[in-house]
Amino acid sequence: MKIEPIDYSASYESVDSYGLKRWEKIGIGATITESDDPIQCLQELKNKVEQFHRESNKTLSIVADNVPVPIVQVEKEPETKLTKEEKQKKFLIDCITIDELNSFRLLVKNNPHLRDTYDLRLEQLQQLEIQKLVK
Repeated sequence: MKIEPIDYSASYESVDSYGLKRWEKIGIGATITESDDPIQCLQELKNKVEQFHRESNKTLSIVADNVPVPIVQVEKEPETKLTKEEKQKKFLIDCITIDELNSFRLLVKNNPHLRDTYDLRLEQLQQLEIQKLVK
């Protein structure tokens, strides 16, 4: 058997204290003789690379042993779909000033089904204005 140089390298993904990811590649080489077992030599090189990585990066956290962090599935409440009429009513109810509510006058004029909601909210806002003046 011919004497050959062999090498082993590994890439590591890690996260620093700021939450930033970085990649580090560590490699080592050796020369084997005819009497050496190449598989055993590669295993020794691998162990040395891993040992060096652990010792030189004690402050870094390895990202799941170099396996990408899994995406956690979170159950979400289904988004309620509002009809066009419901959205329009919500716009009116969400108004916090009379001027803001008055900006919807044309919408209410063209959509009579909004009239009751508009009138109710206008009355509520007027009552709030009166309470502010009394204080």
